[in-house]
Amino acid sequence: AVAQLLRTKQPKLFDYLLSVRHKKQVAELALGVKPYVYTSGKYPSEFEKTTVVATIAENPKKNGVLVYDLRHDPTPFAHMTAEQLADAWKWRPPEEMVGKLRLPIKTMQFNRCPAIAPLAVLDEASQERIKIDLKLIETNRQRLTKITNWPKRLFEALEILDKAQQARLFSDPLSVDAQLYDNFLPDNDRSLMVKMREAKPEALMSFEAKFQDDRLKSLLPLYKARNFSKYLSPEEQTAWEAFRTKRLIDGGQSSRLARYFKRLDELSAQPRLTKNQQYLLEDLRLYGQSLLPPD
Repeated sequence: AVAQLLRTKQPKLFDYLLSVRHKKQVAELALGVKPYVYTSGKYPSEFEKTTVVATIAENPKKNGVLVYDLRHDPTPFAHMTAEQLADAWKWRPPEEMVGKLRLPIKTMQFNRCPAIAPLAVLDEASQERIKIDLKLIETNRQRLTKITNWPKRLFEALEILDKAQQARLFSDPLSVDAQLYDNFLPDNDRSLMVKMREAKPEALMSFEAKFQDDRLKSLLPLYKARNFSKYLSPEEQTAWEAFRTKRLIDGGQSSRLARYFKRLDELSAQPRLTKNQQYLLEDLRLYGQSLLPPD
């Protein structure tokens, strides 16, 4: 939908995006000193999903950069602590944002083919269409350059958010699955689940904030990890391994895997097992070993 919008209403920008598809080209533009145009599904539709951003810092962990939306004055965030920045960065439903400022920073990853272009692609008609005031953009850019020690505090804020997410994603692992049938799901969530099953693996976590039922928010990362493990981010992979360890290994001889292997040993010790039964037990043992988290 965003691509169609660009092609029909911002052809100059669309043509540029077609020519910049390699992550090296994206990095060269993003790591420059000038502001640039950024189109993302995360930006409001009223601006046709497009804004002008400035790169604040490179983010090696994500193979990308942190970008600031220059529609917004950065001054209110200039002296916030890492904890305050993390709180302002955290997503909240619109009804909870009344009277609050949200930090207008996003992580842009080079290998996701982000839609970016030089500021020069915005002619007067495009500026009017997406409601961009270039004088305000320049004013906010100058304000941004005066903020010192921001990258350090922003990365500290990211660490706070990542740790909170890991704790929440795989919290209460022994009961989340079992609670699914405790109550009916909201109609909106049922519709979202249909769309979620049709979504690409890399887009799954975008549904988390849309679900109303907390059970689905907790089950979503489990669904992704169980079905699309190769699409897990490093943070999600770490959280998934911690979840598997807690679910399968914690508890010593009383753990699920310990009881599983004990039962296999008991069955293997029975007399007069056929060759087929022995093969089956060995397959089950190998399956159990495959579930063990890596060392």
